[in-house]
Amino acid sequence: MIAAFTLLSYHIGLKNNHYVARTMVFGTLCLARLFHSFNCRGTKSIFEKKIKNKAMLISFMVGALLLNLALFVPFFQKIFLAFPLSSSEAAFMFVNAALPTVILQIILFFRYKKRKRAR
Repeated sequence: MIAAFTLLSYHIGLKNNHYVARTMVFGTLCLARLFHSFNCRGTKSIFEKKIKNKAMLISFMVGALLLNLALFVPFFQKIFLAFPLSSSEAAFMFVNAALPTVILQIILFFRYKKRKRAR
């Protein structure tokens, strides 16, 4: 699912040029992997119970901060060969990165409710 949304980001980025597409792929993949950590934490959905693992939340925030530095700070853009994104391209990239996790968490939520009713 992450691959499908990454390809969608690439396709949208190509409407501008291949540098934007490459930057959107980099951002989508990195952020999607950070979001995916919420899918790996257990069988219950994050909608079902609060996340109590502070280390996981802190590591997510640090990773997202570092990614944003690489994507949006000119000094780091040169190091990572990231091309400046418009606000709509950045928003699309962030949404594409989050959607796989949101979809999987919704599936987990309903799967857990179904199991709970079966008992």
